[in-house]
Amino acid sequence: VVCGYCDKDFTEDDTAEVECGHMFHISCLREHSDTQCRKCKKHITQVYKPCGVMA
Repeated sequence: VVCGYCDKDFTEDDTAEVECGHMFHISCLREHSDTQCRKCKKHITQVYKPCGVMA
């Protein structure tokens, strides 16, 4: 799984999930400050820190 903005692998401390389930680097979300998901265009109202182990 890679970031929807930069297509690079995630790091554990720089990963965010928006409510539609798509994942991005926190730094990419901050840089672009979009109000819509880049992948599905749904409105972003919340950003979550995913829990669990990423492989």
